[in-house]
Amino acid sequence: MSRYLLAAPDPAATVRLLCLHPAGSTARPFMTWRDRLGPGVDVLPIQLPGREARVNEPRIRDLAVLLEQLDGELGALLDEPYAFYGHSMGAMIAYSWARMRFETGRSRPLMVNVGACQPPGVPGTDRRTPGFFDRPDDELERMLVGIGGMSAALMSYPQWRDAAIALLRDDLALCEPRDLYGVGSETDPVDCPINIFTGAGDPIVTPEQMARWHRLTRAGGVVRELPGGHFFHQESRPLLLSYLRNLLAAASGRVAVV
Repeated sequence: MSRYLLAAPDPAATVRLLCLHPAGSTARPFMTWRDRLGPGVDVLPIQLPGREARVNEPRIRDLAVLLEQLDGELGALLDEPYAFYGHSMGAMIAYSWARMRFETGRSRPLMVNVGACQPPGVPGTDRRTPGFFDRPDDELERMLVGIGGMSAALMSYPQWRDAAIALLRDDLALCEPRDLYGVGSETDPVDCPINIFTGAGDPIVTPEQMARWHRLTRAGGVVRELPGGHFFHQESRPLLLSYLRNLLAAASGRVAVV
């Protein structure tokens, strides 16, 4: 099994959903999605290096390097129907990965599902909230605690706190603006739907900003606003999974499970 996967692929699956986690986080929460999207859907949480069992591996700060590794290790799984769900930083990786496969003539995803992330390369938006992630560590810590991205208890343990901030900053390097595989190109949009999920109370990304993802596809997609903040994928998990279940069923020709 690939070092990027937390669970072995199901060879009997009819569609795979590859899930990419937020910056500074892990793929562990996506394990709770397995067996909850109906028969035939194989949820594959993707764990980036530098955390949990991969804590001793060097973190990757270059998006091109990461995409080549992901596609090299997991590309064989994408010969069957597949889709992406990416949250925050994970949304940027998911879209960029899909874009790379379009540009290089490889099999294309049924859809890209993005949550809690401003679209790349769209005028008037930035992949990062200006002034947010550039703040000093102590301010960044307080803001992360405020949005639910860090436990307040962690701030009492300087070594753990510093490690968490360092991980976050390295992950965010993957989201720096760049021209990679035509990322963010409105003149050459992708041909698969981009489904947009946004938290009604997200202090980092507004629903209006999220809606601009549709400028990057010619295949449309749905927009769904869910209760919760930046981490609505955990706060409103049952509702989000209900939406994804129906979207995957429709795209793969299966019957949705209510």
